Amino acid sequence: MTRIVNFIPSILILWMLSETSACSSPFAGIWQGQMNGLPGIELRIQDSAGRPTGEIVFYFQERKSDGPWTVKSDHAVPLLNVKTEGKSMTFEVTHHKSHGSPELGPNVKFRVQWISGQELRLFKVDSATEPGSGLKLTRKKMRP
Repeated sequence: MTRIVNFIPSILILWMLSETSACSSPFAGIWQGQMNGLPGIELRIQDSAGRPTGEIVFYFQERKSDGPWTVKSDHAVPLLNVKTEGKSMTFEVTHHKSHGSPELGPNVKFRVQWISGQELRLFKVDSATEPGSGLKLTRKKMRP
């Protein structure tokens, strides 16, 4: 009986440490960016043992000539080559040559800048520069 009683605090300590390390990255969580007042992008990031992973969901919007914008479909893709440095995180996603095509083109690169516990900025990384202020992403949830 003594062994079981001594074992329980050890399990609790390990569980608390794993919960703390899972939230160690400021990027971990679910982040959402809007376009035209509708979901545009959702970034889902997990940080397990200091290695960020996740996926990004792109919402395809459509607007008929006489109506409001609507979300037509969404497409989730995994984050590739994820790297963090300070308050910046970069990643790539696969990209098809055209919508609906099975043929892949070159990967598309993105950069996320941590602004605060409730805001990130998402930039598409082009060959030389990243113009503009980026797409504002707000925290929807602490963990996916």
